[in-house]
Amino acid sequence: MPEQTAENILLFIFPRKNETKEPLIDEYTQKMVYALRNPVESNVVVGCVDERKRSKTRGLAHISKGVRTMGVHTCVCGATSESADYGIKIGEEIVYTNSLASHYLAFHRDEVPLDQLSKIRKIEIPGDCKVEPTSDELGIHGQVSSRILGDDELNDAFKHLMNKCDKVKVPDSPLSEEEEDFPEFWKPHPSFQSYEISNKGNVRRIDSPNKNLKITVRNGCNHVGLTKHGKRRVMNVGYLVAETWLLSPGFGNYIVEYKDKNPRNANVENLELKKV
Repeated sequence: MPEQTAENILLFIFPRKNETKEPLIDEYTQKMVYALRNPVESNVVVGCVDERKRSKTRGLAHISKGVRTMGVHTCVCGATSESADYGIKIGEEIVYTNSLASHYLAFHRDEVPLDQLSKIRKIEIPGDCKVEPTSDELGIHGQVSSRILGDDELNDAFKHLMNKCDKVKVPDSPLSEEEEDFPEFWKPHPSFQSYEISNKGNVRRIDSPNKNLKITVRNGCNHVGLTKHGKRRVMNVGYLVAETWLLSPGFGNYIVEYKDKNPRNANVENLELKKV
């Protein structure tokens, strides 16, 4: 089994909102259901869970190069994963995911990172194959049935996402003016784990998801005050965004550069890492 890194781990996420009332069954959900039905590897253990540390890490397992993934886990809405994970093929790459991947796409789409949606878009379904997800595959328990949503029923934000996703690359392609209203996504910062950083350059505490922290300008750059181990530190927002969304384990020393030369534009699409 190939070594698991941040680049080949897919949809190990922690949704913070309850599930939508009706599942979104579109090409992304169908592609993931097909991939999970036809894995190249099954019964894969992605990392290992130290039961002594489970209570401290909220069920996170620790694997190579600092990547954090889950063992058996339960979504915020109650859906529970299988005990093992799957290796699926996307192009020539083997990517590791979990049995709740289809559930996240159907019920928590707005919390799925854009770069992972772009990967899922590349999954190929044979033309003669019709994918109709079952309730179990969507993490639904009880007498709830799912159906394929027509284009006229899709939420406008999701339709916008579907149309633009294949054109968006994180972090390679900056958003055009027409795409400035692209959905905002959040991820925990790898070091300041009490805080979440968005792809648009906003910062919030995990325990206060409805309130963004105040951004101040210092030396022409956006800064924000964060607390860690009781000590307050003023951090450059551009670096926080890059460390959360762009930085790969083992990248080495780096500086953050702004593609449009505007250091106040901390949108992930405007940032790039340069080794030093």
